Amino acid sequence: MKQKAVIFDMDGVLIDSEPVYQEYEKSIYRKYGIPITQDLLTRALGRQMIEWWEEIKETYHLDQMDPEEITKEEILYYKDFVNSERAKERMMPHITDLIRILHEKGYKMALATGSVLEEAKVVLNMADPDGCVDVALSSESVAHGKPAPDIFLEAARLLQVDPEDCLVVEDSDQGMLAAKRAGMTVVGYQPNPEIQAPHAEFRITDHLDLLDLPFFIK
Repeated sequence: MKQKAVIFDMDGVLIDSEPVYQEYEKSIYRKYGIPITQDLLTRALGRQMIEWWEEIKETYHLDQMDPEEITKEEILYYKDFVNSERAKERMMPHITDLIRILHEKGYKMALATGSVLEEAKVVLNMADPDGCVDVALSSESVAHGKPAPDIFLEAARLLQVDPEDCLVVEDSDQGMLAAKRAGMTVVGYQPNPEIQAPHAEFRITDHLDLLDLPFFIK
């Protein structure tokens, strides 16, 4: 089994930014009196922002909630983060080394994220200063965000690689499920080994461990 392309999620994979999103999300939950549970926070991971807030509005019957306005505010909140020194300090260990090694081995690479593309490119430039990643796209580019497979299928199309020849590195259940639905090999990147990854075929706790998986060229 030899994969031809590697597709990376961004938040939680390239950068430890999910706590930043959760800072904003918690403020909205408090505003509308929504109980903050770990399940709620986990289900939001990897989701397209506007789809998530529309779901929250419908689930909790919040007629006064404006998902579009909340999404705009969340984007600005994240934009401030990625353009700060704080973002540089939260880049995942060894991600730049891994991207360089994969490029040297001839793998095609893509970034597929639920975040806004403008901010995603800022993060990608920090993770990939050499410009090795071939394609960057966000869920803005497709009809449905994760857990739908759209973004991964579009990444494969742009890379000109069949979905079954792609490996996806994801950290969230929603993202892993999306990759699985796309017919791709799913690797769960989770530095905390206690976190479950039911949709992952392989699990790694360090990015360089990816190179020890059986389908990589030695």
